Amino acid sequence: MLVTARILLILVAISQNLHVCDSSTKNTSDNANDSGTSSPNIPTFTLSNGIAVPLIGLGSASGVSYPHIAMAIDVGYRYVDTAQSHSWGYREEDVGDAILNAKLRYQDADMTKNAPDDYVYVVQTKIHPQDLGYRSTQKAIELSLTRLKVSSLDSILLHKPRCWEGVCSCKPEGTWHDSWTALEEAIDAGMVFAPLVFATL
Repeated sequence: MLVTARILLILVAISQNLHVCDSSTKNTSDNANDSGTSSPNIPTFTLSNGIAVPLIGLGSASGVSYPHIAMAIDVGYRYVDTAQSHSWGYREEDVGDAILNAKLRYQDADMTKNAPDDYVYVVQTKIHPQDLGYRSTQKAIELSLTRLKVSSLDSILLHKPRCWEGVCSCKPEGTWHDSWTALEEAIDAGMVFAPLVFATL
Protein backbone atom coordinates (compact mmCIF):
# COMPACT_ATOMS: atom_id res chain seq x y z
CA MET A 1 0.00 0.00 0.00
CA LEU A 2 2.83 2.35 0.88
CA VAL A 3 4.67 1.60 -2.37
CA THR A 4 1.48 2.21 -4.37
CA ALA A 5 0.98 5.55 -2.59
CA ARG A 6 4.54 6.58 -3.39
CA ILE A 7 4.13 5.72 -7.07
CA LEU A 8 0.87 7.64 -7.31
CA LEU A 9 2.40 10.72 -5.69
CA ILE A 10 5.37 10.64 -8.05
CA LEU A 11 3.07 10.31 -11.06
CA VAL A 12 0.98 13.24 -9.86
CA ALA A 13 4.10 15.34 -9.42
CA ILE A 14 5.35 14.40 -12.88
CA SER A 15 1.99 15.21 -14.44
CA GLN A 16 2.34 18.80 -13.28
CA ASN A 17 5.27 19.15 -15.68
CA LEU A 18 3.85 16.86 -18.35
CA HIS A 19 3.08 18.35 -21.75
CA VAL A 20 2.82 15.37 -24.08
CA CYS A 21 2.88 11.69 -23.16
CA ASP A 22 4.41 9.80 -26.03
CA SER A 23 4.22 6.03 -25.64
CA SER A 24 6.20 5.42 -28.78
CA THR A 25 9.40 7.03 -29.95
CA LYS A 26 11.19 7.25 -33.23
CA ASN A 27 13.20 4.18 -34.07
CA THR A 28 16.69 5.01 -32.90
CA SER A 29 18.15 1.55 -33.42
CA ASP A 30 20.29 2.87 -36.25
CA ASN A 31 21.75 5.58 -34.02
CA ALA A 32 24.96 4.63 -32.27
CA ASN A 33 26.64 6.42 -29.40
CA ASP A 34 30.34 7.22 -29.20
CA SER A 35 31.19 3.67 -28.13
CA GLY A 36 29.64 2.28 -31.30
CA THR A 37 26.74 0.49 -29.64
CA SER A 38 23.12 1.05 -30.60
CA SER A 39 20.53 2.38 -28.20
CA PRO A 40 17.22 0.57 -27.71
CA ASN A 41 13.90 2.16 -28.62
CA ILE A 42 12.86 3.50 -25.21
CA PRO A 43 9.51 5.34 -24.86
CA THR A 44 9.64 8.86 -23.44
CA PHE A 45 7.40 11.56 -22.02
CA THR A 46 7.98 15.23 -22.76
CA LEU A 47 7.96 17.88 -20.06
CA SER A 48 6.38 21.28 -20.66
CA ASN A 49 9.89 22.70 -21.00
CA GLY A 50 10.57 20.43 -23.99
CA ILE A 51 12.86 17.90 -22.32
CA ALA A 52 12.08 14.32 -23.39
CA VAL A 53 12.54 11.99 -20.41
CA PRO A 54 13.00 8.25 -21.02
CA LEU A 55 10.53 6.05 -19.14
CA ILE A 56 13.33 3.60 -18.35
CA GLY A 57 16.40 4.77 -16.48
CA LEU A 58 19.21 3.81 -14.14
CA GLY A 59 18.80 4.20 -10.39
CA SER A 60 22.15 4.91 -8.77
CA ALA A 61 21.64 4.19 -5.06
CA SER A 62 23.30 1.39 -3.08
CA GLY A 63 26.82 2.03 -4.27
CA VAL A 64 26.29 2.34 -8.03
CA SER A 65 29.50 4.00 -9.23
CA TYR A 66 31.31 5.22 -12.33
CA PRO A 67 31.86 1.81 -14.05
CA HIS A 68 28.17 0.90 -13.68
CA ILE A 69 27.00 4.24 -15.08
CA ALA A 70 29.48 4.12 -17.97
CA MET A 71 28.32 0.60 -18.84
CA ALA A 72 24.69 1.71 -18.71
CA ILE A 73 25.47 4.49 -21.19
CA ASP A 74 27.16 1.99 -23.49
CA VAL A 75 24.08 -0.26 -23.60
CA GLY A 76 21.71 2.63 -24.28
CA TYR A 77 20.47 4.12 -21.01
CA ARG A 78 19.77 7.83 -21.39
CA TYR A 79 18.29 8.65 -17.98
CA VAL A 80 19.88 8.33 -14.55
CA ASP A 81 18.49 9.09 -11.11
CA THR A 82 20.93 10.08 -8.37
CA ALA A 83 20.90 12.05 -5.11
CA GLN A 84 23.13 14.04 -2.79
CA SER A 85 23.14 11.62 0.15
CA HIS A 86 26.36 9.61 0.30
CA SER A 87 25.03 7.82 3.39
CA TRP A 88 22.21 6.39 1.25
CA GLY A 89 24.66 5.04 -1.31
CA TYR A 90 24.46 7.78 -3.95
CA ARG A 91 27.52 9.14 -5.76
CA GLU A 92 26.62 12.29 -7.68
CA GLU A 93 30.28 12.83 -8.56
CA ASP A 94 30.51 9.52 -10.42
CA VAL A 95 27.34 10.30 -12.36
CA GLY A 96 28.78 13.67 -13.33
CA ASP A 97 32.08 12.16 -14.46
CA ALA A 98 30.41 9.44 -16.54
CA ILE A 99 28.05 11.84 -18.32
CA LEU A 100 30.81 14.40 -18.87
CA ASN A 101 33.13 11.82 -20.42
CA ALA A 102 30.36 10.46 -22.63
CA LYS A 103 29.54 14.01 -23.85
CA LEU A 104 25.82 13.26 -23.74
CA ARG A 105 24.51 16.37 -22.00
CA TYR A 106 22.11 18.86 -23.56
CA GLN A 107 24.96 21.35 -23.66
CA ASP A 108 26.94 18.93 -25.84
CA ALA A 109 23.98 18.34 -28.16
CA ASP A 110 23.57 22.09 -28.68
CA MET A 111 27.11 22.19 -30.00
CA THR A 112 26.71 19.12 -32.21
CA LYS A 113 24.94 19.37 -35.55
CA ASN A 114 22.62 16.57 -36.63
CA ALA A 115 22.77 14.84 -33.25
CA PRO A 116 20.74 11.58 -33.18
CA ASP A 117 17.55 11.40 -31.12
CA ASP A 118 19.25 9.36 -28.39
CA TYR A 119 22.22 11.70 -28.06
CA VAL A 120 21.25 13.59 -24.93
CA TYR A 121 21.19 12.20 -21.40
CA VAL A 122 18.73 13.27 -18.68
CA VAL A 123 20.03 13.47 -15.11
CA GLN A 124 17.78 13.70 -12.06
CA THR A 125 19.08 14.33 -8.55
CA LYS A 126 17.52 14.74 -5.12
CA ILE A 127 18.04 17.09 -2.16
CA HIS A 128 18.37 15.49 1.28
CA PRO A 129 15.51 16.36 3.71
CA GLN A 130 18.12 17.69 6.10
CA ASP A 131 18.59 20.53 3.61
CA LEU A 132 14.96 21.62 3.57
CA GLY A 133 14.66 25.39 3.82
CA TYR A 134 15.26 28.34 1.51
CA ARG A 135 18.98 28.98 1.99
CA SER A 136 19.80 25.32 2.53
CA THR A 137 18.15 24.40 -0.76
CA GLN A 138 20.04 27.14 -2.58
CA LYS A 139 23.30 25.70 -1.25
CA ALA A 140 22.18 22.16 -2.12
CA ILE A 141 21.51 23.19 -5.73
CA GLU A 142 25.00 24.66 -6.00
CA LEU A 143 26.43 21.45 -4.54
CA SER A 144 24.72 19.29 -7.16
CA LEU A 145 25.80 21.61 -9.98
CA THR A 146 29.40 21.26 -8.81
CA ARG A 147 29.31 17.50 -8.30
CA LEU A 148 27.56 16.83 -11.62
CA LYS A 149 29.81 19.32 -13.44
CA VAL A 150 26.92 21.11 -15.15
CA SER A 151 25.51 24.62 -15.31
CA SER A 152 21.88 23.47 -15.00
CA LEU A 153 19.92 20.52 -13.59
CA ASP A 154 17.41 18.63 -15.76
CA SER A 155 15.35 17.51 -12.78
CA ILE A 156 15.76 17.90 -9.02
CA LEU A 157 13.54 16.43 -6.32
CA LEU A 158 13.10 17.12 -2.65
CA HIS A 159 14.05 13.60 -1.57
CA LYS A 160 11.53 13.67 1.30
CA PRO A 161 9.16 16.47 2.33
CA ARG A 162 10.12 16.22 6.02
CA CYS A 163 12.56 14.67 8.46
CA TRP A 164 11.88 11.99 11.03
CA GLU A 165 13.97 9.90 13.40
CA GLY A 166 16.86 8.18 11.68
CA VAL A 167 16.65 10.28 8.51
CA CYS A 168 18.26 13.56 9.53
CA SER A 169 21.17 14.17 11.89
CA CYS A 170 20.03 17.75 12.57
CA LYS A 171 16.86 19.80 12.29
CA PRO A 172 16.28 21.34 8.83
CA GLU A 173 16.46 25.10 8.44
CA GLY A 174 12.91 25.25 7.11
CA THR A 175 10.13 23.33 5.38
CA TRP A 176 9.62 21.91 1.91
CA HIS A 177 7.53 25.00 1.13
CA ASP A 178 10.62 27.17 1.70
CA SER A 179 12.65 24.81 -0.47
CA TRP A 180 10.06 25.03 -3.23
CA THR A 181 10.44 28.82 -3.28
CA ALA A 182 14.18 28.38 -3.80
CA LEU A 183 13.54 25.86 -6.60
CA GLU A 184 11.15 28.27 -8.34
CA GLU A 185 13.82 30.97 -8.25
CA ALA A 186 16.36 28.48 -9.61
CA ILE A 187 14.00 27.79 -12.53
CA ASP A 188 13.75 31.50 -13.29
CA ALA A 189 17.55 31.70 -13.21
CA GLY A 190 17.89 28.78 -15.66
CA MET A 191 19.59 26.57 -13.09
CA VAL A 192 16.79 24.00 -12.80
CA PHE A 193 14.34 22.76 -15.45
CA ALA A 194 11.98 20.42 -13.56
CA PRO A 195 11.45 20.46 -9.77
CA LEU A 196 9.46 17.67 -8.07
CA VAL A 197 8.65 16.45 -4.58
CA PHE A 198 9.15 12.78 -3.73
CA ALA A 199 6.58 12.33 -0.98
CA THR A 200 6.49 9.52 1.55
CA LEU A 201 3.27 8.99 3.52
